[in-house]
Amino acid sequence: MDDIDSLTDPVCVPRGSNDVDDTDAVNAIENRVGGLLLSEAAQLLFDTALANLAHSKGLTVGLKDDLAQIGDLLPYLDFAINEQCQQFSECSTLDPFVPAGKPVFQVEYQVGAGTVCPAANGANRNAILKSVDLFDVPWTPCR
Repeated sequence: MDDIDSLTDPVCVPRGSNDVDDTDAVNAIENRVGGLLLSEAAQLLFDTALANLAHSKGLTVGLKDDLAQIGDLLPYLDFAINEQCQQFSECSTLDPFVPAGKPVFQVEYQVGAGTVCPAANGANRNAILKSVDLFDVPWTPCR
C-alpha cells in the first residue's frame, strides 16, 4: 500500500480533485483485462483498500462498476455513479445506496427521457441524459 499511498499525495490532493474519487473500472472479476484473474475476495479487498485510502486522504469515494459486490462495499462508499443502468437493466442493483443516504448518479446515452426520468426520479436516483460524444454539453437533467 505504500506505493499507492505515495502516488495519491502528489496526484490527487494537491491538484484540486474537488475531494472526490470515482474509482472507475474496479471490476476485474467481470472484465478480465490482460489475463488478470482476481477472485471475488481479492477484488473486495482491493476495492475496500482503495476506498479506505481515499478516505484517509480526505476524499469521498464512489463506486463505478463492481455491482456484484455492492452489499459488501456499501459501508465503504459515499456514492455510486453508473452509466447506462437503465439500458442494461441494472439500476435496481444500486437501490441499497438510497436508503443508506448515499446518492446515486445515473448517466444514460441512448434511452429517452420519457423512459429514464420517471424511473430514476421514482427511485430517487440523480439521472442525466447525454450524447455519446461525452462533451460536457449538451446534457439534460431528469430533475
